Formats: sequence, structure tokens, C-alpha cells
Amino acid sequence: MLTLPPGGRPFTVLGIDPGTSTLGVSCLTWDLQSASLTVDTAFTLKATNNTVGYHAIEELHGSRMARLQQHHDELIQWCHILKPHAVIAESPFQGRFAQSFAALTECINMIRQAVMVYDSHMPLNLVDPPTVKRAAGVVLRRGTDKEDVKQALLGRQDLVWGVDIHVLDEHSIDAVAVALHYYQAIL
Repeated sequence: MLTLPPGGRPFTVLGIDPGTSTLGVSCLTWDLQSASLTVDTAFTLKATNNTVGYHAIEELHGSRMARLQQHHDELIQWCHILKPHAVIAESPFQGRFAQSFAALTECINMIRQAVMVYDSHMPLNLVDPPTVKRAAGVVLRRGTDKEDVKQALLGRQDLVWGVDIHVLDEHSIDAVAVALHYYQAIL
């Protein structure tokens, strides 16, 4: 059930583009008074194999799990800063690369755990990659790439940009499209 924030506060959605090394994060707010949709925050978390404090995890569980733990810990911090009312992530796509699918499935589990630490009653919503691209305004065809998502978002008149889209990388751009899908689904 969707619960609107009290006192006319904006409804905040955290959008996530999962990855084991790079994880795109965006925060879109919907002002219930003016009905404006603002991209308040967009960035990419970058986990490395040499981050202090994660060496024991790397030695015991491998470098991928150490990077995922870094993402987990940072996501919890960002949830407490941004205070989202909903969280949505792009779901893994099982194509020809089973190894990538497995890694992204582990990443989704890590995101779910971080959301549960932030708010144990908040679900993690998932959306498939083609739906994310359509939400951004991309016409799906063979050869569609990340630049198409950026160009489609730039062309939207319903978004107010509180960040400079030209400095965002593909992961943060995708995270914006993921959060945008959530709003389109509820509106």
C-alpha cells in the first residue's frame, strides 16, 4: 500500500541500477502540491577491492562479496540521508551471460537487505530493463544503448533537474530511469 508523506512533504523514491562494482543511485521527489517531479540526487557508488575495512570479507568470501558489502553499507547510509518512501531497482536480466545474472541476483539480495535495515516494512520494488528504457522514453529497437536513455531523459518536459545530467555516468542515468518508472506506475 502506498502511504503519502504527512504535511505535504514530497514523496521520495530511491532508484537503483545494480552492479557489483558500480551501483547507480538516484533520488526523485514528487511535490504533491505542484505535481513537479525533481531529480534531486544522482550518483554512482564505486566499490573497490582495496577499501579499508573489507579485507577480511574479501579473504573469507571473495572480492565480489566484499564489494557488495561496501555497497550495502553505503546504501544504508544514503537511505538515512535521503529518507526515501519507496525503493526500486532494475532486476537482473538473464540473457547469454549466466555469470552476470548470478552476480546481479546477489546484488539485488544485498540491496534488499540494506532496505530492510533502513526500514523493515519497506519492500524493494523491481522492474525489468526494457520497461526502464520505455519509462525513460526510449523506443526499443536493435542497437539501443545507454546514450539513448540519456537523450530520452533530456527530452522529457516533466522532469526538473536538480543535478547536471551532463556529468552523470550511465549507471546514475539508468538509476534515474528506474525511479521514473516507479512514478509512472503509481500515477
